[in-house]
Amino acid sequence: MTHTRTALAVAMLAVASTGASAQAIVNGDFDARQADQATARYMTTDLGGGWTTVFGNVDLVGHGGDDGNSAELKALMGSTATSGLAVDLNGNTPAMITQVLNTIAGQQYSLSFSYAANPGTDSNATAGFAFQLSPVKGGTLGASLIGQGASWQTYATTFVATGATALSFISTAYGTPTFGAMVDNVSVSAVPEPSEYAMMMLGLGVIGAAARRRQRKSA
Repeated sequence: MTHTRTALAVAMLAVASTGASAQAIVNGDFDARQADQATARYMTTDLGGGWTTVFGNVDLVGHGGDDGNSAELKALMGSTATSGLAVDLNGNTPAMITQVLNTIAGQQYSLSFSYAANPGTDSNATAGFAFQLSPVKGGTLGASLIGQGASWQTYATTFVATGATALSFISTAYGTPTFGAMVDNVSVSAVPEPSEYAMMMLGLGVIGAAARRRQRKSA
């Protein structure tokens, strides 16, 4: 019985630690300022935590499309790809936002995010932006993307950290457009090593076996 309890405790700790330390991003859904979304969130540099605005300013666009109350934006923000707020990388000037991630050298991570164009009153609108991860193994990882106003798209990739990593999103719009590319649901998660997968599966097996024994005893 003692060995079973010890194995069960270790298994539960392994399962819990695998998930608890996985997420490396802060305020990846941009919802930190949701409580004051009715005021002071247009043409702002304050995203409510995690992110630093390097230049320009952004809009925090509310779920339900209250930014200009256009039907096109309401339809986009009402989709399942987003909830709460999303960041528009153009307030009244193109912006760059950055977050330094507490990533571990040699660890592989997955990055994913949703993106679209703020449609304004045009569901066919497009808006350009870029993302960048630096430094990572091999130097710098990034891409230039085009958001579409009609629907959310998802980008996903993996990288190996060399230590702390800066993740940036940069508007590539020219001039001073009112609407820009929107980003939401940013996730950076550690990819478990094969040994961690094995430990997690072992833990789940021990938990399941213990539950079955309890059921047999109570029957």
